[in-house]
Amino acid sequence: MKLTPWFDRSVKPVRVGWYERLCGGVVYRDWFDGYSFLSAPDGYSWTLQELYWRGLAQQPKGKK
Repeated sequence: MKLTPWFDRSVKPVRVGWYERLCGGVVYRDWFDGYSFLSAPDGYSWTLQELYWRGLAQQPKGKK
C-alpha cells in the first residue's frame, strides 16, 4: 500500500476515511469525516485537529 507524502497541518483531506497523523514523533490512525478528525468513524473528535497527515496514494482495488 503506497502512502502520500506528509501534508502540512493547514491542509485538510478531500476524502472521508482513515489517515495517519503525526504527533510528537508518534503516528496515529484517525478517521476524517469530511470536517474533522475522529478517533474512529463513531468515535470522539480530537481536540488537536491540526497535525501533519498522510493517506493512501491511490484508491484501493475494488473501491470506488
